[in-house]
Amino acid sequence: MILGHAQESPQAQENLEKRLRAFVTAKEEQTHALAAELKLQLPGKVWDFFESARGSDWIATSNLFNRLAEQSGRASGKVDTNLSSVAWQPLSEVDMALEESHLMGARHAIAFGDGIISSLPKGAIYFGGTDSGRGLVTALCSSHARGEPFFTITQNALADATYVDYVRLTYGRQFKVPDPEDVARAFTEYAADAAIRAAEKRLRPGEEVTTLPDGRSAVSGTTAVMDINGRLVRMILEKNPDREFFIEESIPIEWTYPHLTPHGLILKLNHEPLKRLSSEVVDRDHEHWGRLTERLLGRWLLNDTPLDTVRSFCRRIYLRKDLGGFEGDRSFVGHPDAAKNFGKLRLAQASLYQWRADNTEFTDERKAMVAEADLAYRQALALGAPNLEIYYRYCRFLHGQKRTDEALAVVALGRELLPDDPSVRDVEKFLKQQP
Repeated sequence: MILGHAQESPQAQENLEKRLRAFVTAKEEQTHALAAELKLQLPGKVWDFFESARGSDWIATSNLFNRLAEQSGRASGKVDTNLSSVAWQPLSEVDMALEESHLMGARHAIAFGDGIISSLPKGAIYFGGTDSGRGLVTALCSSHARGEPFFTITQNALADATYVDYVRLTYGRQFKVPDPEDVARAFTEYAADAAIRAAEKRLRPGEEVTTLPDGRSAVSGTTAVMDINGRLVRMILEKNPDREFFIEESIPIEWTYPHLTPHGLILKLNHEPLKRLSSEVVDRDHEHWGRLTERLLGRWLLNDTPLDTVRSFCRRIYLRKDLGGFEGDRSFVGHPDAAKNFGKLRLAQASLYQWRADNTEFTDERKAMVAEADLAYRQALALGAPNLEIYYRYCRFLHGQKRTDEALAVVALGRELLPDDPSVRDVEKFLKQQP
Protein backbone atom coordinates (compact mmCIF):
# COMPACT_ATOMS: atom_id res chain seq x y z
CA MET A 1 0.00 0.00 0.00
CA ILE A 2 2.46 2.64 1.11
CA LEU A 3 5.72 0.84 1.84
CA GLY A 4 8.70 0.59 -0.45
CA HIS A 5 11.61 -0.33 1.80
CA ALA A 6 13.76 -3.32 1.07
CA GLN A 7 14.06 -6.08 3.66
CA GLU A 8 10.62 -5.37 5.09
CA SER A 9 8.96 -8.23 6.90
CA PRO A 10 6.11 -9.39 4.60
CA GLN A 11 4.03 -10.23 7.67
CA ALA A 12 4.53 -6.78 9.20
CA GLN A 13 3.81 -5.09 5.89
CA GLU A 14 0.60 -7.07 5.38
CA ASN A 15 -0.48 -6.33 8.97
CA LEU A 16 0.12 -2.59 8.61
CA GLU A 17 -1.51 -2.29 5.21
CA LYS A 18 -4.63 -4.07 6.42
CA ARG A 19 -4.93 -1.72 9.39
CA LEU A 20 -4.26 1.34 7.27
CA ARG A 21 -6.90 0.41 4.71
CA ALA A 22 -9.47 0.10 7.51
CA PHE A 23 -8.34 3.45 8.90
CA VAL A 24 -8.64 5.19 5.51
CA THR A 25 -12.17 3.83 5.07
CA ALA A 26 -13.16 5.00 8.57
CA LYS A 27 -11.79 8.49 7.85
CA GLU A 28 -13.64 8.61 4.54
CA GLU A 29 -16.87 7.77 6.37
CA GLN A 30 -16.12 10.45 8.96
CA THR A 31 -15.53 13.01 6.20
CA HIS A 32 -18.86 12.13 4.58
CA ALA A 33 -20.57 12.57 7.96
CA LEU A 34 -18.92 15.95 8.59
CA ALA A 35 -19.81 17.15 5.10
CA ALA A 36 -23.44 16.16 5.61
CA GLU A 37 -23.69 17.70 9.08
CA LEU A 38 -22.08 20.99 8.03
CA LYS A 39 -23.63 21.04 4.52
CA LEU A 40 -20.25 21.19 2.79
CA GLN A 41 -19.75 20.73 -0.93
CA LEU A 42 -16.41 18.97 -1.04
CA PRO A 43 -14.57 18.63 -4.37
CA GLY A 44 -14.46 15.25 -6.10
CA LYS A 45 -10.69 15.06 -5.57
CA VAL A 46 -11.37 14.44 -1.86
CA TRP A 47 -12.94 11.08 -2.63
CA ASP A 48 -10.23 10.38 -5.21
CA PHE A 49 -7.71 10.91 -2.42
CA PHE A 50 -9.32 8.34 -0.14
CA GLU A 51 -9.55 5.85 -2.98
CA SER A 52 -5.89 6.41 -3.84
CA ALA A 53 -4.91 6.04 -0.18
CA ARG A 54 -6.34 2.52 -0.24
CA GLY A 55 -4.22 1.69 -3.29
CA SER A 56 -0.55 0.98 -3.80
CA ASP A 57 0.89 4.22 -5.17
CA TRP A 58 2.13 6.33 -2.26
CA ILE A 59 3.61 9.02 -4.53
CA ALA A 60 0.32 9.54 -6.38
CA THR A 61 -1.57 9.74 -3.08
CA SER A 62 0.88 12.26 -1.67
CA ASN A 63 0.72 14.40 -4.80
CA LEU A 64 -3.06 14.40 -4.71
CA PHE A 65 -3.00 15.48 -1.06
CA ASN A 66 -0.63 18.35 -1.92
CA ARG A 67 -2.98 19.55 -4.65
CA LEU A 68 -5.87 19.47 -2.17
CA ALA A 69 -3.73 21.40 0.33
CA GLU A 70 -3.24 24.15 -2.23
CA GLN A 71 -6.96 24.27 -2.90
CA SER A 72 -7.69 24.44 0.85
CA GLY A 73 -5.50 27.50 1.27
CA ARG A 74 -2.97 25.66 3.45
CA ALA A 75 -0.50 26.20 0.64
CA SER A 76 -0.50 28.75 -2.18
CA GLY A 77 -3.63 28.95 -4.29
CA LYS A 78 -7.27 29.97 -4.16
CA VAL A 79 -9.05 29.05 -0.92
CA ASP A 80 -11.95 26.60 -1.07
CA THR A 81 -13.83 27.37 2.16
CA ASN A 82 -15.56 23.98 2.07
CA LEU A 83 -12.19 22.23 2.01
CA SER A 84 -10.55 24.52 4.57
CA SER A 85 -13.26 23.63 7.11
CA VAL A 86 -13.13 20.92 9.77
CA ALA A 87 -13.49 18.39 6.93
CA TRP A 88 -9.82 18.95 6.17
CA GLN A 89 -8.72 17.26 9.38
CA PRO A 90 -9.49 13.61 8.44
CA LEU A 91 -7.58 14.08 5.16
CA SER A 92 -4.62 15.48 7.07
CA GLU A 93 -4.67 12.55 9.51
CA VAL A 94 -4.69 10.03 6.66
CA ASP A 95 -1.81 11.74 4.88
CA MET A 96 0.19 11.95 8.10
CA ALA A 97 -0.33 8.28 8.95
CA LEU A 98 0.60 7.10 5.46
CA GLU A 99 3.68 9.30 5.26
CA GLU A 100 5.02 8.23 8.66
CA SER A 101 4.37 4.57 7.82
CA HIS A 102 6.20 5.00 4.53
CA LEU A 103 9.18 6.71 6.16
CA MET A 104 9.55 4.42 9.17
CA GLY A 105 8.84 1.08 7.53
CA ALA A 106 6.12 -1.37 8.56
CA ARG A 107 7.78 -3.08 11.52
CA HIS A 108 8.99 0.11 13.19
CA ALA A 109 5.77 2.02 12.49
CA ILE A 110 3.82 -0.76 14.21
CA ALA A 111 6.28 -0.92 17.12
CA PHE A 112 6.04 2.85 17.57
CA GLY A 113 2.25 3.12 17.32
CA ASP A 114 1.36 -0.04 19.22
CA GLY A 115 4.03 0.67 21.82
CA ILE A 116 2.17 3.83 22.77
CA ILE A 117 -1.35 2.42 22.32
CA SER A 118 -0.74 -0.65 24.50
CA SER A 119 0.50 1.50 27.38
CA LEU A 120 -2.56 3.74 27.69
CA PRO A 121 -5.69 3.05 29.76
CA LYS A 122 -9.14 3.02 28.22
CA GLY A 123 -10.83 6.42 28.20
CA ALA A 124 -7.60 8.42 28.58
CA ILE A 125 -6.89 11.61 26.63
CA TYR A 126 -3.68 11.43 24.64
CA PHE A 127 -1.87 14.43 23.12
CA GLY A 128 0.19 13.32 20.10
CA GLY A 129 2.74 15.98 19.26
CA THR A 130 4.99 14.77 16.44
CA ASP A 131 3.70 13.58 13.07
CA SER A 132 4.48 9.99 14.07
CA GLY A 133 3.12 10.39 17.59
CA ARG A 134 -0.13 11.75 16.25
CA GLY A 135 -0.43 10.06 12.85
CA LEU A 136 0.52 6.48 13.71
CA VAL A 137 -1.46 6.37 16.95
CA THR A 138 -4.50 7.88 15.22
CA ALA A 139 -4.28 5.24 12.49
CA LEU A 140 -3.49 2.16 14.57
CA CYS A 141 -5.93 2.53 17.47
CA SER A 142 -9.26 0.67 17.25
CA SER A 143 -11.27 3.75 16.28
CA HIS A 144 -10.01 7.30 16.39
CA ALA A 145 -13.42 8.83 15.70
CA ARG A 146 -15.08 6.88 18.54
CA GLY A 147 -12.20 7.34 20.94
CA GLU A 148 -11.47 3.62 21.22
CA PRO A 149 -9.60 2.73 23.30
CA PHE A 150 -8.71 6.36 24.15
CA PHE A 151 -9.05 9.86 22.70
CA THR A 152 -6.26 11.16 20.47
CA ILE A 153 -5.78 14.87 19.80
CA THR A 154 -2.73 17.02 19.10
CA GLN A 155 -1.49 19.85 21.27
CA ASN A 156 0.17 21.47 18.26
CA ALA A 157 -3.06 22.53 16.53
CA LEU A 158 -5.18 23.79 19.41
CA ALA A 159 -4.49 27.41 18.46
CA ASP A 160 -6.27 26.63 15.16
CA ALA A 161 -9.97 27.29 15.81
CA THR A 162 -10.91 24.96 12.93
CA TYR A 163 -9.05 22.09 14.58
CA VAL A 164 -10.71 22.75 17.94
CA ASP A 165 -14.09 22.69 16.15
CA TYR A 166 -13.11 19.31 14.70
CA VAL A 167 -12.21 17.96 18.15
CA ARG A 168 -15.49 19.31 19.53
CA LEU A 169 -17.55 17.70 16.76
CA THR A 170 -15.67 14.40 17.17
CA TYR A 171 -15.40 14.13 20.96
CA GLY A 172 -17.49 16.93 22.46
CA ARG A 173 -20.10 14.57 23.87
CA GLN A 174 -17.48 12.43 25.59
CA PHE A 175 -15.23 14.99 27.27
CA LYS A 176 -15.14 18.75 27.66
CA VAL A 177 -13.42 20.60 24.81
CA PRO A 178 -12.54 24.33 24.81
CA ASP A 179 -15.29 26.46 23.27
CA PRO A 180 -14.66 29.45 20.97
CA GLU A 181 -14.59 31.79 23.98
CA ASP A 182 -11.88 29.65 25.61
CA VAL A 183 -9.76 29.81 22.45
CA ALA A 184 -10.24 33.57 22.19
CA ARG A 185 -9.30 33.98 25.86
CA ALA A 186 -6.09 31.98 25.37
CA PHE A 187 -5.09 34.31 22.52
CA THR A 188 -5.99 37.45 24.48
CA GLU A 189 -4.16 36.40 27.63
CA TYR A 190 -1.05 35.43 25.70
CA ALA A 191 -1.04 38.67 23.67
CA ALA A 192 -1.33 40.77 26.82
CA ASP A 193 1.50 38.89 28.51
CA ALA A 194 3.71 39.07 25.40
CA ALA A 195 3.09 42.82 25.02
CA ILE A 196 4.33 43.42 28.56
CA ARG A 197 7.42 41.29 27.99
CA ALA A 198 8.06 43.00 24.63
CA ALA A 199 8.06 46.40 26.35
CA GLU A 200 10.50 45.01 28.92
CA LYS A 201 12.63 43.40 26.17
CA ARG A 202 12.00 39.93 27.60
CA LEU A 203 10.61 38.15 24.54
CA ARG A 204 11.63 34.53 24.14
CA PRO A 205 13.30 33.23 20.97
CA GLY A 206 10.68 32.67 18.30
CA GLU A 207 8.25 35.30 19.59
CA GLU A 208 7.25 38.23 17.42
CA VAL A 209 5.06 41.07 18.71
CA THR A 210 3.91 44.02 16.62
CA THR A 211 1.63 46.93 17.52
CA LEU A 212 -1.34 47.45 15.23
CA PRO A 213 -2.64 50.92 14.24
CA ASP A 214 -5.48 50.59 16.78
CA GLY A 215 -2.98 49.95 19.57
CA ARG A 216 -3.63 46.23 19.91
CA SER A 217 -0.76 43.75 19.86
CA ALA A 218 -0.40 41.09 17.18
CA VAL A 219 1.73 38.02 17.96
CA SER A 220 3.28 35.40 15.71
CA GLY A 221 6.08 32.82 15.63
CA THR A 222 6.38 29.21 16.76
CA THR A 223 6.95 30.12 20.41
CA ALA A 224 3.81 32.24 20.46
CA VAL A 225 1.68 29.52 18.89
CA MET A 226 2.97 26.86 21.28
CA ASP A 227 2.32 29.15 24.27
CA ILE A 228 -1.31 29.45 23.17
CA ASN A 229 -1.48 25.71 22.54
CA GLY A 230 -0.11 25.13 26.02
CA ARG A 231 -2.79 27.33 27.59
CA LEU A 232 -5.46 25.28 25.82
CA VAL A 233 -3.86 22.01 26.96
CA ARG A 234 -4.16 23.30 30.53
CA MET A 235 -7.83 24.17 29.95
CA ILE A 236 -8.57 20.65 28.69
CA LEU A 237 -6.77 19.16 31.69
CA GLU A 238 -8.73 21.33 34.12
CA LYS A 239 -12.09 20.78 32.40
CA ASN A 240 -11.72 16.98 32.62
CA PRO A 241 -10.61 16.12 36.18
CA ASP A 242 -11.91 12.56 35.86
CA ARG A 243 -9.74 11.67 32.84
CA GLU A 244 -6.14 10.45 32.73
CA PHE A 245 -3.84 12.41 30.41
CA PHE A 246 -0.73 11.45 28.46
CA ILE A 247 1.47 13.42 26.09
CA GLU A 248 3.97 12.67 23.36
CA GLU A 249 6.14 15.76 23.26
CA SER A 250 7.03 17.73 20.18
CA ILE A 251 7.93 21.29 21.17
CA PRO A 252 8.13 21.41 25.00
CA ILE A 253 5.32 23.09 26.91
CA GLU A 254 7.12 24.51 29.92
CA TRP A 255 4.26 24.55 32.44
CA THR A 256 3.73 20.81 32.03
CA TYR A 257 7.12 19.75 33.42
CA PRO A 258 6.13 19.71 37.13
CA HIS A 259 3.15 17.53 36.12
CA LEU A 260 5.03 14.96 34.02
CA THR A 261 6.20 11.44 34.78
CA PRO A 262 7.84 8.98 32.37
CA HIS A 263 5.34 6.45 31.03
CA GLY A 264 6.70 3.80 28.67
CA LEU A 265 7.56 5.50 25.39
CA ILE A 266 5.86 8.75 26.34
CA LEU A 267 4.92 10.89 29.36
CA LYS A 268 1.98 10.99 31.74
CA LEU A 269 0.50 14.45 32.34
CA ASN A 270 -0.72 14.42 35.95
CA HIS A 271 -3.45 16.79 37.13
CA GLU A 272 -1.37 18.06 40.03
CA PRO A 273 2.32 19.01 40.06
CA LEU A 274 4.62 16.46 41.68
CA LYS A 275 7.05 17.50 44.37
CA ARG A 276 9.42 14.76 43.22
CA LEU A 277 9.50 11.68 41.01
CA SER A 278 9.10 8.41 42.91
CA SER A 279 11.95 5.90 42.77
CA GLU A 280 9.46 3.31 41.48
CA VAL A 281 8.60 5.47 38.45
CA VAL A 282 12.26 6.20 37.72
CA ASP A 283 13.32 2.57 38.11
CA ARG A 284 10.54 1.37 35.84
CA ASP A 285 11.52 3.90 33.17
CA HIS A 286 15.21 2.99 33.53
CA GLU A 287 14.44 -0.70 33.01
CA HIS A 288 12.02 -0.10 30.13
CA TRP A 289 14.51 1.91 28.09
CA GLY A 290 17.37 -0.37 28.99
CA ARG A 291 15.48 -3.31 27.47
CA LEU A 292 14.40 -1.32 24.42
CA THR A 293 17.88 0.06 23.76
CA GLU A 294 19.38 -3.42 24.08
CA ARG A 295 16.85 -4.84 21.60
CA LEU A 296 17.41 -2.11 19.03
CA LEU A 297 21.14 -1.46 19.44
CA GLY A 298 22.61 -4.48 21.21
CA ARG A 299 23.75 -4.81 24.82
CA TRP A 300 26.55 -2.31 25.19
CA LEU A 301 25.02 1.01 26.35
CA LEU A 302 25.04 0.68 30.14
CA ASN A 303 24.86 3.17 33.02
CA ASP A 304 28.60 3.83 32.93
CA THR A 305 29.20 3.66 29.16
CA PRO A 306 31.36 6.70 28.30
CA LEU A 307 30.10 9.34 25.90
CA ASP A 308 33.11 8.69 23.65
CA THR A 309 31.89 5.12 23.18
CA VAL A 310 28.44 6.41 22.17
CA ARG A 311 29.99 8.85 19.72
CA SER A 312 32.13 6.11 18.19
CA PHE A 313 29.07 3.89 17.83
CA CYS A 314 27.08 6.65 16.09
CA ARG A 315 29.93 7.43 13.72
CA ARG A 316 30.41 3.75 12.82
CA ILE A 317 26.73 2.86 12.44
CA TYR A 318 25.10 6.01 11.09
CA LEU A 319 27.97 7.60 9.20
CA ARG A 320 30.10 4.75 7.89
CA LYS A 321 27.21 2.21 7.79
CA ASP A 322 29.58 -0.37 9.23
CA LEU A 323 27.43 -3.10 10.81
CA GLY A 324 30.28 -5.54 11.43
CA GLY A 325 29.75 -6.99 14.90
CA PHE A 326 26.47 -5.08 15.37
CA GLU A 327 24.12 -7.17 17.52
CA GLY A 328 21.04 -4.94 17.43
CA ASP A 329 18.23 -4.52 14.92
CA ARG A 330 19.82 -3.81 11.54
CA SER A 331 16.52 -2.72 10.06
CA PHE A 332 16.15 -0.07 12.78
CA VAL A 333 19.49 1.63 12.19
CA GLY A 334 18.86 1.35 8.46
CA HIS A 335 15.70 3.49 8.74
CA PRO A 336 16.83 7.03 9.66
CA ASP A 337 13.26 8.14 10.34
CA ALA A 338 12.64 5.26 12.74
CA ALA A 339 15.88 6.17 14.52
CA LYS A 340 14.94 9.85 14.69
CA ASN A 341 11.48 9.13 16.07
CA PHE A 342 12.53 6.70 18.79
CA GLY A 343 15.43 8.98 19.72
CA LYS A 344 12.97 11.87 20.02
CA LEU A 345 10.83 9.88 22.48
CA ARG A 346 13.82 9.28 24.76
CA LEU A 347 14.93 12.89 24.35
CA ALA A 348 11.65 14.12 25.84
CA GLN A 349 12.24 12.02 28.95
CA ALA A 350 15.86 13.13 29.22
CA SER A 351 14.62 16.73 29.17
CA LEU A 352 12.18 15.96 31.99
CA TYR A 353 14.98 14.52 34.11
CA GLN A 354 17.09 17.58 33.35
CA TRP A 355 14.24 19.89 34.39
CA ARG A 356 13.85 17.97 37.64
CA ALA A 357 17.58 18.20 38.32
CA ASP A 358 17.50 21.95 37.75
CA ASN A 359 14.39 22.61 39.86
CA THR A 360 14.19 20.08 42.68
CA GLU A 361 14.71 21.23 46.25
CA PHE A 362 16.04 17.81 47.27
CA THR A 363 19.78 17.18 47.02
CA ASP A 364 19.37 13.42 46.63
CA GLU A 365 16.85 13.84 43.83
CA ARG A 366 19.08 16.35 42.05
CA LYS A 367 21.93 13.84 41.98
CA ALA A 368 19.63 11.02 40.82
CA MET A 369 18.03 13.17 38.13
CA VAL A 370 21.39 14.27 36.71
CA ALA A 371 22.41 10.61 36.44
CA GLU A 372 19.11 9.63 34.76
CA ALA A 373 19.25 12.59 32.40
CA ASP A 374 22.83 11.75 31.44
CA LEU A 375 21.93 8.13 30.63
CA ALA A 376 18.74 9.11 28.79
CA TYR A 377 20.61 11.65 26.65
CA ARG A 378 23.24 9.05 25.73
CA GLN A 379 20.47 6.60 24.84
CA ALA A 380 18.66 9.27 22.78
CA LEU A 381 21.87 10.03 20.89
CA ALA A 382 22.64 6.37 20.18
CA LEU A 383 19.06 5.68 19.11
CA GLY A 384 18.43 8.85 17.15
CA ALA A 385 21.74 10.29 15.99
CA PRO A 386 20.18 11.62 12.74
CA ASN A 387 17.89 13.87 14.85
CA LEU A 388 19.18 17.46 15.07
CA GLU A 389 17.16 18.30 18.18
CA ILE A 390 19.13 15.80 20.25
CA TYR A 391 22.35 17.76 19.71
CA TYR A 392 20.73 21.03 20.73
CA ARG A 393 19.25 19.75 24.00
CA TYR A 394 22.06 17.37 24.96
CA CYS A 395 24.75 20.01 24.43
CA ARG A 396 22.90 22.46 26.64
CA PHE A 397 22.67 19.80 29.35
CA LEU A 398 26.39 19.07 29.12
CA HIS A 399 27.23 22.76 29.21
CA GLY A 400 25.05 23.19 32.30
CA GLN A 401 27.03 20.39 33.95
CA LYS A 402 30.25 22.26 33.10
CA ARG A 403 31.20 19.58 30.55
CA THR A 404 31.68 21.96 27.64
CA ASP A 405 34.47 19.91 26.04
CA GLU A 406 32.09 16.94 25.82
CA ALA A 407 29.35 19.21 24.44
CA LEU A 408 31.71 20.38 21.70
CA ALA A 409 32.58 16.75 20.93
CA VAL A 410 28.86 16.00 20.51
CA VAL A 411 28.53 19.01 18.18
CA ALA A 412 31.45 17.70 16.15
CA LEU A 413 29.57 14.42 15.74
CA GLY A 414 26.49 16.36 14.64
CA ARG A 415 28.50 18.22 12.00
CA GLU A 416 29.71 14.90 10.62
CA LEU A 417 26.26 13.30 10.53
CA LEU A 418 24.33 16.41 9.45
CA PRO A 419 26.84 18.34 7.31
CA ASP A 420 24.17 20.28 5.40
CA ASP A 421 22.28 21.54 8.45
CA PRO A 422 23.48 25.00 9.56
CA SER A 423 21.67 24.62 12.89
CA VAL A 424 24.46 22.36 14.17
CA ARG A 425 26.89 25.24 13.70
CA ASP A 426 24.49 27.46 15.65
CA VAL A 427 24.77 25.08 18.60
CA GLU A 428 28.55 25.18 18.35
CA LYS A 429 28.50 28.98 18.18
CA PHE A 430 26.30 29.11 21.28
CA LEU A 431 28.70 26.90 23.24
CA LYS A 432 31.76 28.89 22.27
CA GLN A 433 30.10 32.15 23.29
CA GLN A 434 29.28 30.92 26.79
CA PRO A 435 31.62 31.72 29.70
